[in-house]
Amino acid sequence: MRTSEPILSTETLVKGEVKRRIMNDFIDYLKKRQFSRSTLRTARITINLYLKWLETEHMEPEQVGYRDLLGFMKYCGNRGASQRTVQHYMNTVKHFYEYLEEEGRIEANPVLGVEVKGVKRKVLY
Repeated sequence: MRTSEPILSTETLVKGEVKRRIMNDFIDYLKKRQFSRSTLRTARITINLYLKWLETEHMEPEQVGYRDLLGFMKYCGNRGASQRTVQHYMNTVKHFYEYLEEEGRIEANPVLGVEVKGVKRKVLY
């Protein structure tokens, strides 16, 4: 009779719990700032994508720099996201780092100064 390995390791479960806690705390941060429900839903999806990307790159949010963010933008573009969508993603990631900065987990927001080239502003009439 063969013994089977656990489907999820303890390390994987711990990482998942930490990720879930960070996500919930970030959403609470946005709620306190009175973001709309649709923005909260979109932020959850975007940050989940970002955290999964960080995991594939073997990085923690606190380790990210300018070049890493460019890599994330390229990753999103390769997945078919338009430049405007990537800009929205980066805006959400910027809020995520503002949250981490407020929590004292980072000293400076690495997203500041990152621009998505080629996105034109809409003129409202």
